[in-house]
Amino acid sequence: AVCEKTYGTYSTPKIIGDLYNWVINGGTIAAGAGTNAIKIFWGNSGTGKITLTETTGGGCDSVVIANITINNKPKALITGPNSSCQYAPQSYTTPAEAGVAYNWSVSGGRIVAGDSTYSISILWSKSGTGKITLTETNAYGCDSVVSKNVTIYPRAVPAISGNSTVCQNDTGNIYNTTAPASGNTYAWVVNGGLIRKGL
Repeated sequence: AVCEKTYGTYSTPKIIGDLYNWVINGGTIAAGAGTNAIKIFWGNSGTGKITLTETTGGGCDSVVIANITINNKPKALITGPNSSCQYAPQSYTTPAEAGVAYNWSVSGGRIVAGDSTYSISILWSKSGTGKITLTETNAYGCDSVVSKNVTIYPRAVPAISGNSTVCQNDTGNIYNTTAPASGNTYAWVVNGGLIRKGL
């Protein structure tokens, strides 16, 4: 048996002067046509067949047939956000299939829930580009590998500067963030006082 969408090598003993004619059902010859050894790329799952006609220099031929079971591969597909903020958990899933083992690997973050299942949660930690790789293996030993890149945006790190002690009903106290960044938005909430003006 073989896995769909994979290569396999097949051969017969080489005899000088003999001719080799291979016919493939369920796949295509990728290399070696007309020789005693060929490489086949198998197509979709089902039943394949190899037919070899070997003809001697005297014109005598023999035909041999081999039936090949082509097993299906898992349908690996990663679904989830293409981008995330730094230190934010995000969920990623693949279609659940019976009898399939799930092996996830992550760069730029870590798996915090669901490892070895069809649905995981990742905490992204390093800004830049993260990557998720999923290998699914079924009961036939056929596997599928799929990857997904994720853009990780840096999280804002605000720090407030200003007086820590003020007089009651005093005005004119100015507070600001010490690390303003272009493109960032700012939402201030004050308890015990009122915002009079935003600079």
